[in-house]
Amino acid sequence: MDLVLIRHPAVAVAAGVCYGRSDVPLADDPATAAASTAQRLAALGAPPPGRVVTSPLARCARVAALLAAEHGLDAAEPDARLAEIDFGAWELCAWDAIARDEVGAWAADFLHARAHGGESVAQFDARVRAGFDALVAAFDRSPATWVVTHAGVMRAIAARALGVPVARCTRWTLGVGAIVWLRAQGAHSGDGGIGRMADSAADGTADSGTDSRTDSRTDSKTDGRTDSKTDSKTDGRTDSRTDSKTDSKTDSKTDSKTDSKTDSKTDSNTDSKTDSNTDAWRLVHWNV
Repeated sequence: MDLVLIRHPAVAVAAGVCYGRSDVPLADDPATAAASTAQRLAALGAPPPGRVVTSPLARCARVAALLAAEHGLDAAEPDARLAEIDFGAWELCAWDAIARDEVGAWAADFLHARAHGGESVAQFDARVRAGFDALVAAFDRSPATWVVTHAGVMRAIAARALGVPVARCTRWTLGVGAIVWLRAQGAHSGDGGIGRMADSAADGTADSGTDSRTDSRTDSKTDGRTDSKTDSKTDGRTDSRTDSKTDSKTDSKTDSKTDSKTDSKTDSNTDSKTDSNTDAWRLVHWNV
């Protein structure tokens, strides 16, 4: 069983703007992005999809619909659990314009703080885990599923599947259009090599084809500065405070507060919930 995760293309949002749950438009023609994605997946030897599932946000759904049609499927299936993190009052604000004390409070308790009034990373992670579990439960309908989503969601799914603390994943590079391919194999494989591959990608020594500064604090300063913070400095500087101030501030705060606070809060919060799927998955490709 194969799960292919695809990050949406670049969005029409200025660099340094937080846009997690905001439904921002694509920067370019979705048909071009879909064709490029299909070509790259074919070159990788990825199995054709029996299902295409998508975040309901337009930057994902428009591409997913084209991929589904290309493979003779009736439609892409939206799942709100696979949408980017909600940054509340920070949505569509420039990261530099957000009060430093609010950002500091968020960085100080990365998993649980909600200074913006939206979702905490822990709440986001729980939502995405439920979406991932639903994908796994439906594998009898399709041996291969493609999911068009956001960098933060992709990291959370990888953490869930491979038994890696979610906070550790925030510094792993995922550029716009990135592909992560996971395969269920039924044999225990530790972290499936994801730690080594993704950690080296974050250091710039592996296949990152990504956004280098980008992808990080869940995908937030990820897409805008993350896929806002989860999908925010992502696409400009983008995949970033989950990804951006992510990679810069994140590697420190989300590696330290990640691996310290994470390995505690996310190991308990994560590994307790992760064991059911950890044994069955391995990483085939990261960020290609």
